[in-house]
Amino acid sequence: MAANAAAQEQDAEREKINALIATLAELEEPAESIEQLAKLGETAIPSLSSALESEDARVRERAAKALGGMRAAAVPALPRLIEALEREPSSANLAAIGSVAVYADPELVEASRTTMFEHVLTGSRRTGWFSFDQVGRALHRFDMGTAHDQKALLEKLESKQAFEREFAAELLATRGDEDALPALRKAILSDHPKSLNVNWRWNGVGGSFSTTIRADATVRTAASRAYLAIAGHGPDSGPAQACLLHHGTPSERRRAARMIGQCEWRDKEMLSALEHGLISKDLTVLRESITSLGMLGTFAKPMIPSIETFLEHEDKQVIARAKAALRMIRE
Repeated sequence: MAANAAAQEQDAEREKINALIATLAELEEPAESIEQLAKLGETAIPSLSSALESEDARVRERAAKALGGMRAAAVPALPRLIEALEREPSSANLAAIGSVAVYADPELVEASRTTMFEHVLTGSRRTGWFSFDQVGRALHRFDMGTAHDQKALLEKLESKQAFEREFAAELLATRGDEDALPALRKAILSDHPKSLNVNWRWNGVGGSFSTTIRADATVRTAASRAYLAIAGHGPDSGPAQACLLHHGTPSERRRAARMIGQCEWRDKEMLSALEHGLISKDLTVLRESITSLGMLGTFAKPMIPSIETFLEHEDKQVIARAKAALRMIRE
């Protein structure tokens, strides 16, 4: 009698779980169903693990969210979540692994680490790219900041895929240390064998400007940000400053234009970046670029004709800075 009652109770619970899982495909706002499944804990794991292989993408995503919500209770499902991430690198699978793996034994945690690097950082386009924020949160969940992880990220800086190189650089900004600086500097300065460069020339008022547009611009920019995040804006930051003056956000360009003249590095890339600053519509970038050219002294002599065009500029500060820069370069 008691056995029959227990069996009936289990059947009723299974029906409840299956009914909730069915709603995952039907509801536009399934948050309540996901929460209820997460609260059921261990009893819902077999059904949710099976749902990770559903033909319906919404069911797969929402089942992963429910398992992630269980946290420690979902550790038995971690191998299935890892398999799911390998099949389909979705942000839901990623977040679930990040939430559950912290409670697992070392072997499963290491399996999760491997999955993160071998499948997340490949940037699979089957279901779209992960945002850096999503990956960062998931990695942070189980403290992936070890030398082992940095080594894996540095290896990804050499990947054939530009997206992998960009992703690795972005993550090194928060997980890298001084040992990563040589590789980041190389990523900033060197053309990757798979990159395609295009020469571009501009002619207009104030002279002409030519540069090389690199397919690796996003990778170089990410590597520059990582370099500065680790090393700061010191005298060795020239390559990173030059890159951000070309490709950074408006605030990054302003700061780079100001800092680049204080760097010890001397290279044609520096002059190219500052020449780019001279055609900026941002007055701050223009002013700081002129001043930085002056700080480079005789190294900036090739830029004298370009600076001279600003002696009759409508902005008084630009004129004053151009005069000062020309004096410093000619001395």
